[in-house]
Amino acid sequence: MVTKVNILIAEDEPHIALALAAIVEKGISGAAVTVVNDGEEALNELLNTGFNIVISDWNMPKITGVELLEKVRAIKKLKDIPFIMLTARGDKGSVVEALKGGVTDYIAKPFENSAVIEKAISLLAESTYIPDISEKKDEEDIISLLAKRLAKGEIEFPVMPDIGMRAAELSKNNDTSISELSKLISLDAALSSKLISVANSAHYNTGKDFDSIEDAISRIGLRDVCNLIVVISNKSMFEKSTGVFAEKLNLLWIHSFATASCAKFIALKIEASNPERMFSIGLLHDIGKLVVFTILFELSKKRKIGKKSLYDAVSQLHVQFGQAIVEKWNMPKDFIDVVTGHHDDGNMAQHSRTTQIVSFANIMVRKLGYSLVEDDGSELADTELARLLNMDEDDIEKVLKQTKIYVSSLKSSV
Repeated sequence: MVTKVNILIAEDEPHIALALAAIVEKGISGAAVTVVNDGEEALNELLNTGFNIVISDWNMPKITGVELLEKVRAIKKLKDIPFIMLTARGDKGSVVEALKGGVTDYIAKPFENSAVIEKAISLLAESTYIPDISEKKDEEDIISLLAKRLAKGEIEFPVMPDIGMRAAELSKNNDTSISELSKLISLDAALSSKLISVANSAHYNTGKDFDSIEDAISRIGLRDVCNLIVVISNKSMFEKSTGVFAEKLNLLWIHSFATASCAKFIALKIEASNPERMFSIGLLHDIGKLVVFTILFELSKKRKIGKKSLYDAVSQLHVQFGQAIVEKWNMPKDFIDVVTGHHDDGNMAQHSRTTQIVSFANIMVRKLGYSLVEDDGSELADTELARLLNMDEDDIEKVLKQTKIYVSSLKSSV
C-alpha cells in the first residue's frame, strides 16, 4: 500500500462527514482526508487534485453519489479510482444499481468503524490506480472549469434548428407528401438552393438538370431529402468559429455526416429496422464535441489554449456535454443511449442494436479519414462490433465504399 494516501470523502451530513474523517485519519496511516458536502464539489476536487480513493454518500445535493460515480467512470484519468458507496440504501435494487455503475465496494449505514477501515485498506492494497498529484496543468484547469460550468448549468447550449426538427418529424410519417415537404423547404431560400444543388450533383443527376424543389425531392427521394434537411440545417451550428477551431469543427461536421451515412448503410446491409433513424441518430452522436469546441473557442479569446488542452477537454468531457444537450432537446431515449454509450468499448454486447450500429460507423469512417481520431490500423472484421452485427470483411468493404462515394459527392453541396 502507498505510504501517503489522499482520501476524498463526499458526505452532506456534517456530523457523519466529521466522524468519517476522524475514523479514516486514525485508522489509515499517512491518510490525508479532504471532505466535501455535495457531489458537484467532489467532482471538482477529483478533477483538480490527485486522490487514491473516494468514499461517497449516495444521497447528496446537486450531484448524487450514483451520478458522481457515473461521471467519474466516464473520465479517462479517473475511471479506475477505487470508489466506495456509503448509504442507508440497503435494498438489492440499489446495490445492483451501484454495481452496474462501476462502484468498487458498498457499505450500508449504519456502519461499523472497522468495516470502513478494512474495506478502504483492502482496496488501496489491491489498487493499481496511480493518481495525478502533480501541480495543476493548464489542461486540468480547463477541464475543471468546463465541468464546473456544466454542473452549475452555466452552459449556453446551441438551439436545434426548427426546420431540421420539423423535417425529422415528417420523415416519421409514411403519409408525408412531396407537396408537404416542398412547402417546408420553401420557407428557407438557402436550403432550397442547396437541395436543388444536391439533386444536380454527380451522385443523383442522370443527365437532366432540376430547377424546382418538387423535382429535387422526386429525384433524391423523400426520406433522403428529410435526412439532408437535418444535415444542412445542423451544419450552421458548426460554423461559428475561426482559425484552428473552424478547421476542427469542419472536420467534426464531416465526421458526423459520414458516421450518419455509414450507420444508414450498415442498417441497410444487415437489414436493421429504420435505417433513416440510424442516419439521424448518427448525425448527433458527437454533438457533445461541438458544444465543447464552441465553449473553448469563446474561452480562447481570453486565454491561450494549447493543443493538448484542447484535445484533452474534448476527449474527457464530450460525452457528459452530449448527454446534457440531447436531454435539453428532449431527444428520445435511443438518441441519448448512443450519445452516452458509443465509446463503451468492450461492453457493446450490453447495448442496443442502434448503439452498436452507430458505434461501428463511428470507428469505420476513420478508415476513410473522416474523423478527428486517426485510424489505428486494426482490422475492422476482427472487432467485437463486427461480430455483434454479423458483418464480415466483404460487408465492411462494401459499406465503406458506399459511404465514401456518398459523402465525397455531397459534402461540398450541403
